[in-house]
Amino acid sequence: TRTVPIVFANVADPVDAGFVDSLARPGGNATGFMQFEYSLAGKWPELLREIAPGVTRAAVLRDAAISSGVGQFAVIQAVAPSLGIEVSPINILDGGEIERWPVQVPTKYELAINLKTAKSLGLVVPPTLLARADELIE
Repeated sequence: TRTVPIVFANVADPVDAGFVDSLARPGGNATGFMQFEYSLAGKWPELLREIAPGVTRAAVLRDAAISSGVGQFAVIQAVAPSLGIEVSPINILDGGEIERWPVQVPTKYELAINLKTAKSLGLVVPPTLLARADELIE
């Protein structure tokens, strides 16, 4: 419909999906909420540079069919060269090299408890849970 106002929720990339003309000026009859703010993806090469200063090349795993990947990768591509990092997209559906990569399994889980949020929600965190927490946020 072009006349009924539409407010969408949790859309990966409303511009790429054709729901709006741009994020700042949607145009038409639709607006809403994105599930991810793309500029955050620009922090990933920065973090990589901090943790591994010698890295000059990085692969970005993505599914080219997922619209959110387009926006995320564009931000990474824009930031990486200023850090001396060359990025290459690897389409995970291509399958070429992926068959050699092992499945990754988390080896450590951390429990962080935000005491301020718990208090604002009227929650009392039991001492037994506080004792098990890796991090307490005041």
